[in-house]
Parts: sequence; C-alpha cells; structure tokens
Amino acid sequence: PITPVTAVQTNFPAFAEKATGAKGATHWSVSAGQLPPGLKLTATTGGISGVTTIPGNYSFTISVYDSATPTVHTASTTYYVTVTPMTIVQTSAPAGTVNKSYSLKFTVSGGKAAVVYTISSGALPTGLKLSTAGQLRGTAKAAGSFTFTVTATDKGVPVNVATRSFTIVVNLRPSTFSQLLHRAG
Repeated sequence: PITPVTAVQTNFPAFAEKATGAKGATHWSVSAGQLPPGLKLTATTGGISGVTTIPGNYSFTISVYDSATPTVHTASTTYYVTVTPMTIVQTSAPAGTVNKSYSLKFTVSGGKAAVVYTISSGALPTGLKLSTAGQLRGTAKAAGSFTFTVTATDKGVPVNVATRSFTIVVNLRPSTFSQLLHRAG
C-alpha cells in the first residue's frame, strides 16, 4: 500500500485503485477506518480526490467487489496517509546592515490562499515592516539582535495557523575609513 504525505489544505495527489481480474462493474468503499477529512472515494472508479482539511495520521481500508456471477470477487487494501500541518517554510532570517535595504519573503507549505502574515511577539528592527502578504522589507536604522515570531493564518475551514520565531542580527555598516584601512593593509 502507498503511504502518501500531503500538506493540509492541498489537493490530494491523483489516486485511483485498480481491480485486476474483476468481472463486470466494480463497487469501491471504505470498509475500515476513515479517509482524511476533505477527501472522498468515488464508488464506481476507486478514485480518491479532494482537499485535505485536518492534519493527522489516517489509516483506512479500501474494499472492492465486482458483479461476477455466480461468485462475486472481493479484495481490500489498507492505506496510511499523513496530512502535515501548515508550516512556515523559512527557518532563519539573514543578517542585515544598518542603513542598507533588507528584504525577505515568508511563505508557507500547505494552507489555503490567501495567507495573512503578522508579527505575534517580539519586535522587528526599526525601519523594517512585514506586509500581510509575508514580505519583510525596509532599511534597518540601528544595530542589534532582534527576535520576533511570525504567525501565518490561512483561509481554510478550519483555519490553519503556523508560527515560527526568527532572529535578525543587524550589523553596523563599515565606515569608509575602516574600509580604506582594510584595503591598505
């Protein structure tokens, strides 16, 4: 049996069971367990489709029978599916420099568009702003280490939320004098 992994609020990969040796029409059903919420099984084709809505580990058994007479043929297979939660893809933020342009785009894996990004704790360096679309940009005005948490909220039903903490180290821009000394040495 396959073990698909899919992110929450994403289309389930194209999947259809095959019944080799079946005679006549086939009928498919979930005979044990449950499909991940948001997915459905087409009884006439064995196809599974839909958009996953709730993260978790799911196991289910798909059974099929045909319309052969006088003996109906049956078969079943158990599947395991993991639906991963929505996550912020970036794991760190690059360093910045005082009075130099800074830009970083946050994105998520999973979730349903449009995702809204906010700073839920901590503080950005003065001069940087995070747009609701996840674009962090601006010009840092002071050196230091700045820790903050980004929260991403999607439009799924139910709503999915992902958070991740970041630290941006803003360095002083080397002075022209120190650059000249470095080149002379």
